[in-house]
Amino acid sequence: MAPAELAARARDAALLNLAASLTPPLRAPFASTTLFDLDPGPFQLWAREHPLLGVGSHDRYLTIGQHLGAPDSPVPLDGVPWARTWPAVHLPAWPDAADRPARSWTTVTQWWTNQYAFLDGVTYDCNKRPGFLDVLDAPGRAGVAFEIAANVHESETADRALLAAHGWTLVAPEETVATPEAFRRYVQASRGELSAAKPAYVKARPGWVSDRTICYLASGRPCVVQATGAEAHLPGSAGLRFFRTPDEAVDGLRAVEADYPAACRAARALARDVFATDVVLPGILRAMGVA
Repeated sequence: MAPAELAARARDAALLNLAASLTPPLRAPFASTTLFDLDPGPFQLWAREHPLLGVGSHDRYLTIGQHLGAPDSPVPLDGVPWARTWPAVHLPAWPDAADRPARSWTTVTQWWTNQYAFLDGVTYDCNKRPGFLDVLDAPGRAGVAFEIAANVHESETADRALLAAHGWTLVAPEETVATPEAFRRYVQASRGELSAAKPAYVKARPGWVSDRTICYLASGRPCVVQATGAEAHLPGSAGLRFFRTPDEAVDGLRAVEADYPAACRAARALARDVFATDVVLPGILRAMGVA
């Protein structure tokens, strides 16, 4: 789009600013702006130190942190009126794959991010590595094969050996999920997702759910994921099980495997009823003040 056309359209347009990616000069031409937080918990802490993230300079505020503000979530909201939504998955782009052959349980993740947030002397670690190390034994104890697509560098020999010693297959994400189509093939060929959350999400309890996880659900692939507070806001489902401890992760995997077809059906139903675009997007538009 030519700059002049963009400027003309912006004068009566509502901007959805994903993850504060547009800075003030780029936001200025729009009639209204909505900041959409996709990293709840850490984002609110970072925003207290970094005004350029835009908290306080947008017209409206939206977050996928469904549990922010709850008594067991220590993250201060500082009076910001955050509207809440779930992440969305477009079901036509993610057809039900439950009848396809499934191999290992999998996940796709960053191993390191080198991001931290701080509050009252407490560190909120955004690296996924510690969360996965806590459940190293879970797949083996549950009797399932597990494969992780993660950026564990070849020089990290100790971590690579540790994963191998616990029966985890490690694959390179740049080779396995390098394109949207490859990512979809990988998810839909999986038996389900087992995933830890960032320790920051576990500690902050913001109610975060991964947009990766809902792609597994839409594919009819059950998920066993670490609890972040979202479990308080979702209907119980055999297709999405939350764990707080390694033992609960093992129990979740065993429960899915005990009636795998039912768990697959429940996963797809949860995606359809809660996370589908036709369910989520009307609420986003209302939060933006355009519906």
